[in-house]
Order: sequence, then structure tokens, then C-alpha cells
Amino acid sequence: MLKTVVILVMATAWAQVAQGSVVNCDPTANTLAQCITSATTGGTMAGTVVLVPNSTTSVFSIPSTVSIPSNMALRCEPNATIRQNGASSALLMASGVENITLEGCIIDGSNGSTPGLVLENVSRVRVSHNTFQNFQAEGLTSYPGGGWTDVEIDGNVFSFVGPTGLNDSALYLYAQNGTAGSSRIKIHHNTCNNLGQQSGCMKFAASASKTLTQVAVTNNTLNVGTGTSSNNNLGIEFFATDGNDADIQKFTVADNIVTTNAGSSGTSCLSIGGRYGVIADNALSNCQLFGIEVIASYTNVIGNTLTSTGPISWDGNHATHAVVLITDNTMTSSVGVAAVHISAGFGGSFGLNTGIVGHNVIRIPAGSAAGVLVQTIATGAVTDIHIDDNIFDAFASSQRAVDSEGSPAQVQIENNRFINDSGIGIFLNAGVNFTIRLNYFNGTTWLANNGATITRSLENIVNGSCCF
Repeated sequence: MLKTVVILVMATAWAQVAQGSVVNCDPTANTLAQCITSATTGGTMAGTVVLVPNSTTSVFSIPSTVSIPSNMALRCEPNATIRQNGASSALLMASGVENITLEGCIIDGSNGSTPGLVLENVSRVRVSHNTFQNFQAEGLTSYPGGGWTDVEIDGNVFSFVGPTGLNDSALYLYAQNGTAGSSRIKIHHNTCNNLGQQSGCMKFAASASKTLTQVAVTNNTLNVGTGTSSNNNLGIEFFATDGNDADIQKFTVADNIVTTNAGSSGTSCLSIGGRYGVIADNALSNCQLFGIEVIASYTNVIGNTLTSTGPISWDGNHATHAVVLITDNTMTSSVGVAAVHISAGFGGSFGLNTGIVGHNVIRIPAGSAAGVLVQTIATGAVTDIHIDDNIFDAFASSQRAVDSEGSPAQVQIENNRFINDSGIGIFLNAGVNFTIRLNYFNGTTWLANNGATITRSLENIVNGSCCF
């Protein structure tokens, strides 16, 4: 029985797909392109094409790119498969159109390098409950165009999808290349299965003239391919091509599960640039390059759980950023330099200003990883950092719970609990205007100061004694 096709309402009112013809498409009788032509014949309205497998075959062969017009719904009955068979630019292409739906299809790339679905300068689109499989290219992309407005991508499975060995992904929005920016995008409840393929899962790129705004990436389960030192794979990436926070604004990355193979030194679970964003309640594991790389301003990193990952890193090494809150996160068995790394200056005279690292729990870091590392490099600047109300638990003799390197300024270390600390609780290299007060320390070495200026140090309790 044919179901009614309705595009869901997002940030604005969306139109229902126009009521044109309904065509049941049989792969033994017609090509997909012929079925679309049939549905659009006789008027300006398009209609619905239902791909119906028969007893002989369920495969709709695609020898050349099939274009999807405006006001068109493509729906698949169970097992109907759209399969690559020579198409060069894409299996399916929607360019400069609106009001389209793709639902319930298996889209198979036959392990070729042609993308599955290209959305280029489109509006009011829903891509729902499809399976994209066997691509050495993006399953869903905007390349070479861009410009997505009111687009919802939900309930899809991406399995063995994405170029191997490249900084690419199964889903890739090239927002920076469109005729206009991209806005009001929801990507949720999708699954990416790339553990056996060396590729990332979701990537978004924007520029100052082609911005990305109001995008939410939520409730996805992403199994990212193993990254190496020569190939960095990412679960979710928001990338500002010119390093400007304003390129990407008003974003949410929340409630996602992201993992990779153990020991994946070149994989980041999340790498997020922009401003006015929230990164919240994600469960992340095994991404050893970065758990969460924050290349952003005015952004909250809240309530995430990280296990055996690289750091939550606020990165000011290639641009200046301000006002980031890192709070209520739990980090266990962190690898790399630290569980939380705040660093500026590696790529030039850039800085970070006004950061809060608070109410986090950092347990049993691996190797020589620190708990919180605040660092300036060369001419970089880091100022006004509050490290407050955190729990540092079970640090080894080679580790530092709070570590400052270079010359950060105005660092407040207050109300933290250092428990079972066999290493150094607070290690200060250089820097000025440190405040250290109301901390509780139970362990071996409370404080090592190698040249920092401590403006205030009061009421710290060290191994049961007060006050240091």
C-alpha cells in the first residue's frame, strides 16, 4: 500500500511534496530515470516514484547520473536497491531544486569512487532511513556545490562509505562552495559503520562568504575508521576554511556516540570550529588524536564522557578564540598530553582568553598525560583561565594533575580535589598572576613551582593539614 509522503516541519514551515503522479517503478521494465520522467509528465508538479522490487530482481541499475526534480519523492519498498553501474558524477543528483524526499532505499556504490547522492543548492529536503553502502566516495555530499537550507537527514545507515586514506567522510557538506550559505540543517539518528574502512563519518566546511548556521548533529552512532599519523579521520568535523569563528554559528553537537578501533592515533571523535555552540552529552571512546578538538569561541562543552581518548583541546594555535566553558565532563584513561589541553601559539601570535574548566572528573590518565595542561608556545597568549571544582583521581608518579607551560597569565586554580595523587598536584613552569586556593590534596607532591608568579595562595588542605 502506498503511503503518503510528507516532509517534516523543521525551523520553518515546509511544504508537502506536490501531489502529482504516483509511479510504481519495476526494475525489469523501466529505468529509474524513465520512472521519474513518467511521474513528471503532463504538468509542472512532480510526484512520487515508488521503487518496487519484483521476484526477479530488486536492483535499479544506474549507468548515468539520475537527476531529481523539485517536488519529487523517491521511496523504496524493502530491498529495492539503487546500484552504481557506470554513473560518473553521482548516482543521484538534486541541483537547484526544492521539496524532495528520498526514503527507505539501499544505495550501493559497488565500491566505486562516485558519490551516492549530491545535494547542490537545495531547500526543503529530507533524506530518511536509507542505507548507503560500499562507496570509495561520499555517500551523501554537496560537492562541488553547496547551499543546503531546511535539510533533514535522519535514520540513515552509512556502511563502508567514504574515500579511504583521505581527510574525507561518509557525509560531507561543502557549504563553502555554494551560491549561498547553508542553514537550518538537522542530522540525527544516523549510523556510520566505517571501522573496516579508513574514512571519517560526518564533515561540514564553511567560509566567511558561504556560512553554516543553525545546524544540529544529534543522536548519531558513528564508528569511525582507524586514523593514522598520515591520515586523520574524524567522527564529526565543523571546519572553517579561513579560520574565522563567524563561518559557523549556532550549532549543536549532542548525544552522539563516537568510537573507533583501539589505538587509533590519527582519529578525532569531534573537531568543532565556530561560535555560539553547544557540544554536550556525547559518549566518545578510543579516538587518540583528540576526543574533542574545540576551535571555537562562545561555546559550551558540557556533560561529555570520554574513555581512552585524546584530550578535550581548546586550540588557539592557528586563530584567536574567546570564552569557552568546559564543564561536567568525565574523562577516564586519557591519552596524549592531557585530559584537557588549553594551548595557543604553535602556528603564530594567536591567543585564548576567558576559559572555564570546571566540575570535571579526570581519572587514571594513561602514560604521562596530565590532567589539565595550560600552555603557551612561542608568541601565543593564554589569559584568564579558571580551573575550578574538578576531581583529579589516581594520578601516577610521572603525571601532573594541573600543569602550566610557557607563560599563561591570570590562571585560577580553586576548589579542586586531588585524590590518590602519586605525582605532582600542581606543576607551574612560568606565567604570572596565579591564584591557588581552597584545594584539597591527598598524595605525594602538592606543588612544584619553577618560576610562576603566585599572587594568592590560601586555605589549601594538603594531606589533612591546613593551610598552604
